[in-house]
Amino acid sequence: MAEIIQPYIKNYISPEDSVLDLGCGNGASLRNFKMKYSMGIDIWEQYLPMAKDVYTEVKQYDIRKILEIIKPNSFDVVLAIDIIEHLERGEGKKLICDMISISTKCVIIYTPLTFSDNIKNVIGTWAKGNPYQIHKSLWVEEDFKIHGFKMQYYPNPQVREGIVAVKYVHWDV
Repeated sequence: MAEIIQPYIKNYISPEDSVLDLGCGNGASLRNFKMKYSMGIDIWEQYLPMAKDVYTEVKQYDIRKILEIIKPNSFDVVLAIDIIEHLERGEGKKLICDMISISTKCVIIYTPLTFSDNIKNVIGTWAKGNPYQIHKSLWVEEDFKIHGFKMQYYPNPQVREGIVAVKYVHWDV
């Protein structure tokens, strides 16, 4: 996934930015990025040792309650890469609003275009038994557009696997 998403997010993150990565996993989405400060947060403790070499700070926490530990307007860029589909729709809508309130520059969300429960990955492959990897919802472009997000598309539409939704916050671009 990192090799797919990195070309899309690289244009939104500068070396001067503070970046919050919600549901950071092992940190693969931001590996090799230069940032002033970065924080990765994930609920699954087993991912965090791998993420420590990517982020300035790593925390284990439930992102559904992110405003309990992160203040509004406290990070330039806020990411949720391959995360929102793991939440119920109401939880995901709240997360979108929370991300917008935390960011001072832009919010980036990636989610698959099609639904699968993802159980095969939870049981046996890269997810290492992580029960939070089960997919609970499908998101479409309109879910992001109503919040002012613009869609970024893969260069080749035939290989589109997901939606990259980007919203500039607190200023017009």
